Formats: sequence, C-alpha cells, structure tokens
Amino acid sequence: MDKRGDDACILLMNVLKEVEKYRDKRLVENFVVTSVMEYVRIYGMENTEGMDRIFRKRVHRVDYVAEYQRVYDANKVLFKGQPAVPFTFKDITGKSELVGFERKIRVH
Repeated sequence: MDKRGDDACILLMNVLKEVEKYRDKRLVENFVVTSVMEYVRIYGMENTEGMDRIFRKRVHRVDYVAEYQRVYDANKVLFKGQPAVPFTFKDITGKSELVGFERKIRVH
C-alpha cells in the first residue's frame, strides 16, 4: 500500500472510532458501510483488520453484510500470510513452465 493508502487508513480508523459514539445506530451503520466499502474499493483489503472489527460490530443490515462478505471473501486470498494463488507461466522460449509459488518453483 502506498503512503496515501496508509494515511487514508489511519484517518478513516480515527473517524470510525468517533462515529461509533453516535446514538443513532442507523446513521452509524450507514456511515460505516459507505466509508469502509469506498476505502476497500480504492485500496483493497490490506490493513483493514480494525475496519473489519468495526464493520462487523456496527453493521447488521443483511444486504450490507452480504456485500461486504462477498468482497472480503474475494480478497482474502490476497491477505498477508496466505498461500499464493496458483498460476502457470511459460518462459520466453516457451520451453519452461513455472507452476505455482508454494515455496518451490518447478520448472518443466
């Protein structure tokens, strides 16, 4: 993530923590959904653990939760520490093939 993404994450987390203090739960829910989903759309799911906790605590509307879960599931393979997504790749001669990235690279 770039510096702007880091700054946006810090700013949004501070705002979300303040918004949680509001009494109108629908307002909080709407703000959290809008803000988190826009952040994820721009920067992806990297470093969103804190946002995820706030989202899951404050958002209860079924359609909001379903959409967030869809995005979360689609991106969780990209989280740090997850195995790389399987892939194949031929070299420029077309003779060798890289398969996967499971701590070993196999060349055929």
